[in-house]
Amino acid sequence: MVEVEESRLGNALTVLGLEDKFLENGELSSFPLVERGRIANSIIAEKLRLGRWETVVMMIYGGFGKADALFEGDRDQLREEILNSVIKHYKSGRYTEDRTLEALAKSGEDDLLFRIATNIPSLNYEEFMGIINKIGSSYFRDPDYGSQRKYTMHEIAARKALAEKDYHNVLSHSRDIDNKTALTELFNLAMTHKQPSSLMKIAEEIALSDPEQKQSRLRRIILSSCAKEISLDSVKAFELFKKHKVTLSDEERALLYDKVAEEAKSYHLRHELIQDQELSLLWAKKHVKSEPKTAYGIFSQQDYNGTHVINAVLVGLGSSKRKRDDEALEVREVSEDHLRRAYNSASFNVKVKIATHLKDSKELQKLSKQAFRSEDLRTAYYLWVSGGGNLEGKYITNIRTQLINDRLNEGDGTSMHFFDRSDKIGRIQVYEALMQQQSDKKNSNLIDAYEIALMICDEERTQRVRELMVEVSPRWALKRFSSGVENKRDEKGIEYVLSVVAKKHSVEEKTLRHFVEKYRSN
Repeated sequence: MVEVEESRLGNALTVLGLEDKFLENGELSSFPLVERGRIANSIIAEKLRLGRWETVVMMIYGGFGKADALFEGDRDQLREEILNSVIKHYKSGRYTEDRTLEALAKSGEDDLLFRIATNIPSLNYEEFMGIINKIGSSYFRDPDYGSQRKYTMHEIAARKALAEKDYHNVLSHSRDIDNKTALTELFNLAMTHKQPSSLMKIAEEIALSDPEQKQSRLRRIILSSCAKEISLDSVKAFELFKKHKVTLSDEERALLYDKVAEEAKSYHLRHELIQDQELSLLWAKKHVKSEPKTAYGIFSQQDYNGTHVINAVLVGLGSSKRKRDDEALEVREVSEDHLRRAYNSASFNVKVKIATHLKDSKELQKLSKQAFRSEDLRTAYYLWVSGGGNLEGKYITNIRTQLINDRLNEGDGTSMHFFDRSDKIGRIQVYEALMQQQSDKKNSNLIDAYEIALMICDEERTQRVRELMVEVSPRWALKRFSSGVENKRDEKGIEYVLSVVAKKHSVEEKTLRHFVEKYRSN
């Protein structure tokens, strides 16, 4: 009768949630020794029934309430009851407390830990390994059961990792037990995955792990990059092909090369595994429009002279440097032979670049007339001069006249300075036009005429414009003569303006010069 009452006390305290306080406060010590064990047993039984197995573990293995010493019963049966409670009451996503696992580990309950981990399907990978990692390594080295335990652990771990798409751990666990079936399934998954690039390394490792299937699996990886439905990185596949010396048929090899050449970027060509002349030439042919400079460099290195090289020259020379600085070609980077071959198919601007670089007078003069027909007079002028055309003929005289009239009509004499330095005849023509022009821009025109006369070292024309400048304003003329062209003073001009002013105002020229020099230095 007493036994029943003691059992009921333990049950009642547990149902009310008072059992832990009862144990913590040492209430058991007030009961006779025999009764203490019965109360402890009833608390343990009720806790397990209610799913409070973690506290039971701490009571039996962690010293809580000193219940371990009071427990009266079969320890193996208790382990089964703890396991059943865990299985029945464990909720997915709930982590076992470290102190509970530690208590079992310190007590050498490796088997109980293993059974808990392997009998709860809802454990995720991290929870599963959290329990497994508390088990001593000797448990898996047991001569009778160690191998099977290890196999079971890795098999379950791989399955949980696969469910969470943790493919690296799937590989690790499957490989540890040489689970060929699991490895094959993982390899097939990698080959059919929508984004297999993340699984490339895993697929490679699986292939290398089985010598019998190494070549066939590597070949499958490589050729999968050519399949339209799989976005495998073809450059990586090519690296595998070179690295492992995989055997492909001529047709398969051509397919791979074509795919890599299409998808690779220019920086891939600098990689040591992509130093393949056949591939780089194929790449260059496919990227003439997108990367003409790099493509042309490859053609030149390999002495390739097919039509693609001319296309690369045309695209590269026609590229705007501001937009495509990396891929714009300079004529100096292209061989003369390629320039001449590309010339007839080139645009007008590219022809100008080529003819100028080659100093082809005949073509420059032809381009000048083409520009003239397009009413691009300025370009027509420069091309004619740079092409060594006759500077006294009717054609160039007509161009100069139109350019001069256009600028004078715009009232902008300063734009006359685009005339080439070597064209003395043209500068004289500009000079005369400026001297004859009567407008509110007269001062500006005179300055331009003055600078042209000095530039061509024509003293007669220089003096003519000096006289007109002094008529306009001696002060202004003196300032211009003193500043000079290219920071050189016009001593003759200064002498002339001083003589005119001295004569007009009846003063000595020497006196005027003295003050001019004195105040100019200040």
